[in-house]
Amino acid sequence: MAIAIRDHYPGHLPVPTNEWGVVIPPPVLECIGEDCRFRGEEEACELTQHHLHSTEGEYERNGRVAYGFRKLLILTAWLPRCQHEIHHEEHEIEVPIPDEEVMREARRDSRRFRRLDSNTAEIMITAKGLAQPDISRKETFGLLNRRETAQEERELLLQAIGHIEVIPAELITGALLKMAPEVARRRIEEGSGYALTGTTPKDRIPGILEFLADLKSGQEIPLQTGVDRLQLVTH
Repeated sequence: MAIAIRDHYPGHLPVPTNEWGVVIPPPVLECIGEDCRFRGEEEACELTQHHLHSTEGEYERNGRVAYGFRKLLILTAWLPRCQHEIHHEEHEIEVPIPDEEVMREARRDSRRFRRLDSNTAEIMITAKGLAQPDISRKETFGLLNRRETAQEERELLLQAIGHIEVIPAELITGALLKMAPEVARRRIEEGSGYALTGTTPKDRIPGILEFLADLKSGQEIPLQTGVDRLQLVTH
């Protein structure tokens, strides 16, 4: 059972959680536009990192596991600054702390995304190496072995990620938008929600938003195999 921090604030909405007590992220939102007090003359306000589990002090006082859980990048989402402020104005600030085993499992699962990110980089490196015109036969053989090993690891990682339970599906799909866009697209088409998770660096978000816009419009998105597929949103 989740640990209640304190009673609800009157007039504030409770932050939605899944059955494990892990917060379900807000949807992908745009800057509110002309009424935004943070925007420039022509541009939308900047993206800010929203920690789904608040507040920091309560989690820190609850121990190392809780504090580390709250800081997981997979449990953060990018929101326009105005939408971030609105969210906190409308919702309760404090979120009940999940059971310790749930937090431990989430931390274990988060490591799978870090490994997948490294795996994505490895596949891109080998693909670029194999594309070099002056590559030797020995180098080709070594890179082919590295690519095969990386692809096998990738299949196992994606299979494991597909069986994650405690982390909300929206966050899983959001992380895969950068690391495995072909898998993210399939999940979205099957009805999964998504979020702009903190696992994606801020400067990569425009590419993710373009990908989502094309997907929403029904535009055919060429997801080739190998390096081209991975470069679609990671570059």
